[in-house]
Amino acid sequence: MTKLKSNDLTNNQFMKKKIRKILIIGAVILVVGMLVSILVRNKQIAEARLYHSDPDRAVLVETDTVQMQKLNIMHQYVGTLKPTRKVTISAEVQGKIVTVGVKEGELIHSGTLVAQMDDDYEQAKLLAAKAAFNNAQRKFHRYEGASSGEGISQMKVDNARTEMQTAKAKVEQLKVQIDRSHITAPFSGIITKRFVDPGATVGFGSSIATLLDLSVLELVVTVSQEEIGNFEEGQSLKVYSSIYPDTIFAGTVTVVSASGDASHKFEVKIQVANHQHKLRAGMFGKIIPVQTLDSLFVIPRVALIGQSQNPQVYVVRDSIARLQDIEIGYSNDRLIGVTNGLKKRDVIVTKGQINITNGTKVKVHNP
Repeated sequence: MTKLKSNDLTNNQFMKKKIRKILIIGAVILVVGMLVSILVRNKQIAEARLYHSDPDRAVLVETDTVQMQKLNIMHQYVGTLKPTRKVTISAEVQGKIVTVGVKEGELIHSGTLVAQMDDDYEQAKLLAAKAAFNNAQRKFHRYEGASSGEGISQMKVDNARTEMQTAKAKVEQLKVQIDRSHITAPFSGIITKRFVDPGATVGFGSSIATLLDLSVLELVVTVSQEEIGNFEEGQSLKVYSSIYPDTIFAGTVTVVSASGDASHKFEVKIQVANHQHKLRAGMFGKIIPVQTLDSLFVIPRVALIGQSQNPQVYVVRDSIARLQDIEIGYSNDRLIGVTNGLKKRDVIVTKGQINITNGTKVKVHNP
């Protein structure tokens, strides 16, 4: 009896486990079925929302007609602004600096005193030389006006003349030496560096200050061999700076390089007027010259499909849009020059390309 009860208990446990397993499998199957049903439904909804072209229905598009016209191309060149004149003012005589008339960063004019050297000794020598010259001059005039009966020979007259000329040369020599001790600016500009202070003793060739002319700068740009023909000496250009986006500076081409570098780039130098000294040497400047190309086939940029390596357009013939391979050349922000693949008066799609494929029936609607 006990053995029968034990077997019944074991059978009941086995049946419970089996029923539980069946229930779990059934639940999993139910969940999977529900997920599949949801996915199928979502797919049907998505497909219903997709655009399906009707081959018998014409798609509205906007078009333009291929025509020949001149194309304005803007090129941008960026370069560095450099000073056209920069000198280091140096001492021309040896001596002591008694006055320095400039400060670093100061804007000065041509002829402004930069430094004054001690010239007291030379001034004293000049007074003596002038006195000697006056005596020699009076002597010469006296001898020259004397009659031959007074015993003044021609030799004495000639010697007096030589004495006078020697004295005069001494005066001029001292004037030059004194003038060189008075150091002035050779042109208007900004003092970028001052090397001496009052009391310093300098020798011939010693640096006094550096002067930079900012009234006219030079913009140097490099251009390709295909574009060098767009520049010529004397050409007027507009120069821009990102620091002053609303200001246009007047530029003039001064040098067009006659030879290129190893990468076939050519140097062009533009003189830039900078009267208000807004620009500084070392800043970037740019020019955007406009090149006008002769008449060629052009299309609106919005008509282009694909990348520049494989450009295409839709051409409409008999109300059918056909995909056409083209070759393109120069372009600007609105128009593209076409070198091959189209002919005059071809009608191309400019709007609505997203809704058509090759061979789609279209209806032109140009507002």
